[in-house]
Amino acid sequence: MWVFTTDGFFSIVKIKSGEEDELAVRARCKADLERFLTKIGQEVEILEFVDADYSYIVHVNQDSVVEYLAAAAQDINYTNFKDACCAVDPCRAAALHSVWKVTLDRWGVWE
Repeated sequence: MWVFTTDGFFSIVKIKSGEEDELAVRARCKADLERFLTKIGQEVEILEFVDADYSYIVHVNQDSVVEYLAAAAQDINYTNFKDACCAVDPCRAAALHSVWKVTLDRWGVWE
């Protein structure tokens, strides 16, 4: 699952060799995972893999991810997602606009 929140961009997947309820939350930016961990109130080691697609990974239980996503939805107080993300990290504007543009080009306006 890819998730964009005002905290960052995450790829969330099941860990093949992990516990039944263990997920890997992966990010390209360490600060994203630091914000994620702060929000879930956990001090988990951030694993770093310099040459990986997602350089930063944490392992957390699925309930923590569910609670994070629910809280992120509850905390929506903005009228423009890209602007809210850029208030946290202004460098994200181009990337977020690119995602918006690619989906518009691919699917256009749905009827």
